Amino acid sequence: ERDGSDPAANLLLAWVVYWGVFAAGVDAVRPVVGAVLPGTPAAEAGLAVGDEIRAVDGKATSSWQDVQIALLARAGETDAIELEVGPMGAARAQRRLQVPVSDWLRDAAENPLADLGVEPYRPPLEPVLEEVVPGEPADTAGLRAEDRVLQVDGEPIDNWMAFVEAVRTRAGEPVAVTVARGDQQLTVRIVPGERRENGVPIGYVGARVRPPVWPEQHLTEVRYPVWQAWWPALGKTWDMSAMTLASIQKMVTGLISVDNIGGPLTIARAAGASLSTGVEQLAMFIAYFSITLGIINLLPIPVLDGGHLLYFVIEAIRGRPLSPEIQMLGMRIGLVLLAVLMVFALYNDFSRL
Repeated sequence: ERDGSDPAANLLLAWVVYWGVFAAGVDAVRPVVGAVLPGTPAAEAGLAVGDEIRAVDGKATSSWQDVQIALLARAGETDAIELEVGPMGAARAQRRLQVPVSDWLRDAAENPLADLGVEPYRPPLEPVLEEVVPGEPADTAGLRAEDRVLQVDGEPIDNWMAFVEAVRTRAGEPVAVTVARGDQQLTVRIVPGERRENGVPIGYVGARVRPPVWPEQHLTEVRYPVWQAWWPALGKTWDMSAMTLASIQKMVTGLISVDNIGGPLTIARAAGASLSTGVEQLAMFIAYFSITLGIINLLPIPVLDGGHLLYFVIEAIRGRPLSPEIQMLGMRIGLVLLAVLMVFALYNDFSRL
């Protein structure tokens, strides 16, 4: 039999990881609204461009990650989400907004901000090349890193997405691209390559944009002294454990769809996305994954530690253990439940792909 120590080890690992992350410092982007889509719950509640979301349901939020986690905790509910907002830098100018939701995120809980109609602020993406992929159309045409795109077929280009859109519609067709290189301007002829998205030809040139520079006022850092970081790490572990338990309960009761269950492919994609945003975000993902494993292992399903605990409780109540036949039947049912769960998670993974 299992000794029941694995869930404790999972939660302990998460706590230690959070402790290390908070002691090292977590860089984050402050939750400043960049756009509010008309006709959405956020717009109806009065959220405005430039507002900073300072709290969700009374819980302080210093980053977009805090906001996302607080919103995900309300998945499946029909009620109002309370936001405390105000213009960035104006601490006293604060408003409380009630954002109405109905069966919110029941079928998909991947992007709660988009469902509310909120787009985070992002600095302008200048049309400057960071890298030109060797052998691709941009490289063949003679474009170089640090070139700034000025025009496409004579039409001015003032941001990277305008350049992308101009190229996407011209797969296989010659395009005249004017760029600034140092003090010079030159025009090159590019024939975009072709990819297909949902059967539609999409043009590309094989160049990467230079990352935007975030204004200092939009950035924040969460850092504690090593001897103090254990306490917020413990709070983080508790909050994420409670959210995981609540999500499982909502799936069981039907408040949110089991389509939200993810398997190894979803986990791998999430880990890749975390790694691409920094080592500290990857560590945060590892901590949450460890919490999820620990919580699942405590579920009262035979073959899991929670199932063994259930047997111990029944034995304590009855004064004698269950018969070996009943215990074996429970183990078989548990294995079937886990197999069904794994198949369903894999199905969801491939559906998302």
